[in-house]
Amino acid sequence: MSTLSIDMRPQTFDEMVGNGSVIKAVKAQLDSGRLPIAWLFAGPPGVGKTTLALIVARMLQGPGFEGESDVTEVNASDLNGVDESRELARAAQFSPLVGGRKVIILDEAQRLTEPAQNVLLKAFEAPSSTTVWFICTTDPTKLIPALRSRCQTYFLRGLSKDEITILVQRAARCLYGEEGEGRQNLVPFVGALVAAGVSSPRDILMAFDRFASGMEAHAAVQAVEDIRPDFLAIAKATAAGNWNKARTLLPAVKAADALALRGMVTSYFKTMLLDSDIGPRAQIYAKAIAAAFNYTEGFSAGTTWPGTVAWLYQTCELIAAAKTQQGV
Repeated sequence: MSTLSIDMRPQTFDEMVGNGSVIKAVKAQLDSGRLPIAWLFAGPPGVGKTTLALIVARMLQGPGFEGESDVTEVNASDLNGVDESRELARAAQFSPLVGGRKVIILDEAQRLTEPAQNVLLKAFEAPSSTTVWFICTTDPTKLIPALRSRCQTYFLRGLSKDEITILVQRAARCLYGEEGEGRQNLVPFVGALVAAGVSSPRDILMAFDRFASGMEAHAAVQAVEDIRPDFLAIAKATAAGNWNKARTLLPAVKAADALALRGMVTSYFKTMLLDSDIGPRAQIYAKAIAAAFNYTEGFSAGTTWPGTVAWLYQTCELIAAAKTQQGV
């Protein structure tokens, strides 16, 4: 099973839809040969910050480079401690395993604590000649000014109506071939996206997956709007094996929403599984998904909430232990 947001993830500048001025500026920066030690990509969730970082990472390896770059992608939820930040800064001093540049991508950087940011600031002030950092964040104001000032900053935005139409047409061709645009009337779907203010490529493609499966346009788009931020934060904390963080978020959730929360977290793990290569990390997500059903099976309506909390705790422990044992 796959999803359009994965299948259609751009691999080159030309495959990206929208943010043309940003792409033009990034290309000019690369052509100048004056490469910053740190790039900061800011913008709403799902607009392509990490995707752009990965594309630039490949470009930095030089002409004729083939294969996978030496890229370390870290979620800031895993990097709140000073010790973890120091370890990452230490790793930045080593030469790349392949290619001409080691690349470190820091996602959700707005979650970094100030002490962790100060550790990274020292790494930026004593840069390695072969390591480049990409800081991706939805809220650059959460970064300390000294750290921001050492980054080349670009702001990405959501898509315009015309750009949404182009992406949806591409999605139809991806699913159905060159005649795909004629398989469904795309106008109501594009209209529903614009009316709901859904403009990030990731959300658009996830909604189109549902629309293509037979869901009405409004319902397919509404499903994007129904993703609660607190559920998503709990899902991310659980995926990081961070029970302490997940536990602090749970009091804001009503017991009546237990099933919805469990469904959201499970869906998040499925997306993570699809986006992972075969190996230890994928095995962790598969076990977590299985535990969602096995551990809570048989709970009555009155005990759904404690069952869900117990599953989240068990899953966090499973992931934390596996990360320690397997280095993932």
